[in-house]
Amino acid sequence: MTTLPPDQIFLAYLAHIERVAAHACRQKGFSREETEDFVSMAKCKIIEDDYATIRKYKEKSTLKTYLTVVVQKRFQDHLNHLWGKWRPSEEAKRLGPLAIQLDRLLHRDRLTLAEACETLLT
Repeated sequence: MTTLPPDQIFLAYLAHIERVAAHACRQKGFSREETEDFVSMAKCKIIEDDYATIRKYKEKSTLKTYLTVVVQKRFQDHLNHLWGKWRPSEEAKRLGPLAIQLDRLLHRDRLTLAEACETLLT
């Protein structure tokens, strides 16, 4: 790994971290305030414990790829915290795979019925 201290690495990749976090939020339709909150939280998580996330980097990929995955996993944790883990309803399980997909689109992805039907058609 580079000889830079973790805080300088963080600053060097700060714009990338912010872009990845904001992109994840846009994909789920977060408001500007929700996006700002998550971006801040993601940065704090990377900084916490004296940049432990950066110090754990093992050079199995590029640092940029590693940080992308870290932010994406933090986002999934954030969604689980907000909404809980999604599981298909018993009724959807009984009705089969198409009903499970519809249930996922409506409840986990929070699409409208029209959006969910369009997604299933395409």
